[in-house]
Amino acid sequence: VIPGQVEYKRRDYLSLIESLQEKRPENLLFILLGKSKHAFGDGADLEQRIKESGLEKYFKLWDGFVSNEEFYGYLQKADLVLPLIHPNHASGKLYENPISGAWNMANSYQIPLLMERVWSDFGEFQDSAFFYEAHHMSAFCGQLQEIISRSYYHKEDWKISIQRHHY
Repeated sequence: VIPGQVEYKRRDYLSLIESLQEKRPENLLFILLGKSKHAFGDGADLEQRIKESGLEKYFKLWDGFVSNEEFYGYLQKADLVLPLIHPNHASGKLYENPISGAWNMANSYQIPLLMERVWSDFGEFQDSAFFYEAHHMSAFCGQLQEIISRSYYHKEDWKISIQRHHY
């Protein structure tokens, strides 16, 4: 799942498309869980690029608002959350200080994150994420079953009693 409205400045969707052109794994669906067609969005362009690349079977998009019921239903069933925030992309600059809602959602539901290696230095991600290098995104496509089957969220900090105390 890639949560949030579709905007190129917020997520590096084009690197994902590029990587899928290199390696096209079976049984993979990227659910872009947010409105793709809006005033500041890039959904129409992204949809066109997906079609031009012949990658339609790998993506599910919504033109408009995704209801809360549908949003959280998909999120709860997700194997991974992919923020697509990369250091040499506008998204990396955008999220230098504020955090992405994708991180909070993944942590709340204890869904493993699939993140660019730059985030591996942050303690809160060390047992909640699998890391890749943005310029080698296609490498994780061959490892998906292994990535999904790993165990995550072992730190004491993830226990509900600890979280409740902090927040």
